[in-house]
Amino acid sequence: MNTMKVRSKPHVLLAHEALFRRLHNKYRYNESLQENYQNYRAGYLGEKNVDYKLALFPKKGFFHFPGLRLKNGNHFFQIDSLILTPKLIFNIEIKNLKGVLEYNASHKQLIQLDGEKELSYKDPILQAEIQKKHLAYWLQQFGLNIPIETIVVSANQSAIIRNTENDRTFHERFVSLENLIFKLDDIFHRYQKSLLSIRELKTLSKLLLKHDTPLRYDPVSHYNLKKHHFIEGISCEKCDHFPINRQRGYWICPACKERNLFGHERVILDYFLIHQNEITTKICQHLLQTASFSTVYHLLRKMNLKRIGEKKNRRYVAPAISDFPQDAEPKLFDVSILDR
Repeated sequence: MNTMKVRSKPHVLLAHEALFRRLHNKYRYNESLQENYQNYRAGYLGEKNVDYKLALFPKKGFFHFPGLRLKNGNHFFQIDSLILTPKLIFNIEIKNLKGVLEYNASHKQLIQLDGEKELSYKDPILQAEIQKKHLAYWLQQFGLNIPIETIVVSANQSAIIRNTENDRTFHERFVSLENLIFKLDDIFHRYQKSLLSIRELKTLSKLLLKHDTPLRYDPVSHYNLKKHHFIEGISCEKCDHFPINRQRGYWICPACKERNLFGHERVILDYFLIHQNEITTKICQHLLQTASFSTVYHLLRKMNLKRIGEKKNRRYVAPAISDFPQDAEPKLFDVSILDR
């Protein structure tokens, strides 16, 4: 299967990681903040599990698009994974929940039983069908009428799935990760007619990528964060003291004397994730807690960021979400609570 884009961490997950680096320690253990981070991280890991499984599917004429977000009118819709084929399109909704998953067809609910916890979720099949309608309408704008099949996949291989009312739609549309490629193959071979050539598939692929619009999340508004919630300056990676000082080309911790050459880069990238998509030299001076305009000017230029404007009006623009470091999980966050 051809993977048309690499799934990267969504902005909402990267922003939460940045919060755990930039918030004062006492604010990092807010229950809502931790729970949300838990959920976003679990969702992303589940999606990566599905990506790996799809990468093993030996279909050359299939084109996989992980994490598409498209616009219909004034509204956006999100698809966890979309697969183009010559005969049809697959819309895949991914759930990464552990424990026992019970589907209640009468009330259109998915119930998660995990120890003493019992949680209710919206009907994932209905969610996928709504996405299907959005996608069909989006395609019609470009004169395309292609069959769309929806599949919901449980990405957590330890989950126990129960169809309590023996609902036929759930049996047909909700599959475990191990059964995903077999379900794709089964549905694909039910269709006899090829509608799109490889050339047309590639043209449609370019169209999807062109209109893909990743969501930008606003953590400051969501959590009602204020200036006093955030660390000022760069914190020491070794002892967590802040701010550390700039001396002779290095950031040096006054407490433990640890030296860091690129400590500013992570702080600037976190600013982009949490606050604004652009930064000025003056704002960066305050962010890094250094008085030297020329030092900050040269540090920003060395990061090879896109620049807008000239002189006092110059602004440095954040990289694309997919270009942010993907392996920078927060050091001070207790990952032992991440089992979901």
